[in-house]
Amino acid sequence: MTRTKVYLRWDDPFYKNDYIELPCEVNEDITDWKIRAELYDKRSNCLKLATSNVTGGAVSQIEITDGTNGRFTVKVPKGQTGCFEDKSFIEIEREDANGNTKTIVKRQFPFIEDEIEWTENT
Repeated sequence: MTRTKVYLRWDDPFYKNDYIELPCEVNEDITDWKIRAELYDKRSNCLKLATSNVTGGAVSQIEITDGTNGRFTVKVPKGQTGCFEDKSFIEIEREDANGNTKTIVKRQFPFIEDEIEWTENT
């Protein structure tokens, strides 16, 4: 069994309530994968996202952008993370075509407060 290597192209903190795209790349063909992601914190805030081939999932949540080359993007919707702690976490799990599941990412997901609040007059 080969070890799945995940290449994450995101190291900076993220602003709470922003729309966030998280490009990911693994070293294998993911065309038939089901992918789930969970963003969570210690206060029990939780946001679950999945590919469209998972019940409740959608391309607007996780999109396989180049299955043959192992590329996908996790998309965190705008306005969904305001209540998360600054020190939050993300876990990404895949299920392959044979039904085997494996956690491929589990790491800290740092948030910072957004300083600008847009109103109709600004």
